[in-house]
Amino acid sequence: MARFTSIVLTCALAACGSSSSSSSDAAGTKTDAPASMTVTTVSCTGITPAATVTINSNGNGYNPPTTTINQGQVVLFTTASDHDVTPGHQPADSAIADPGIHVDFNMTGCRMFTETGSYGFHCSIHGFNGTITVQ
Repeated sequence: MARFTSIVLTCALAACGSSSSSSSDAAGTKTDAPASMTVTTVSCTGITPAATVTINSNGNGYNPPTTTINQGQVVLFTTASDHDVTPGHQPADSAIADPGIHVDFNMTGCRMFTETGSYGFHCSIHGFNGTITVQ
């Protein structure tokens, strides 16, 4: 009986100690998140962003859809009532889907990019994509 208890306890501890870097987005789609977020929210007050991403005048894409910045710089995102900024491209590809890039509907938000790479984002309703390349 002691051996059985030991096996059960070992299995329970192993299950509790496991960790995953996966999460689910608003649509319930499983996404792989980086070990630590490299896109962080910063205050827009008193800064000059390196780039600004808005919704284009037709309402069917980001303006600009792609932009390049240097590591440590800030991007200002301005969304609309029916468009947001959701991590990752649709369909998913090799772009980084950092959860820190999220900006909700009809919001303005500044995001600092602390690591180099290609960060993808999309509108959760319409699926159009955008990309920030950090060098």
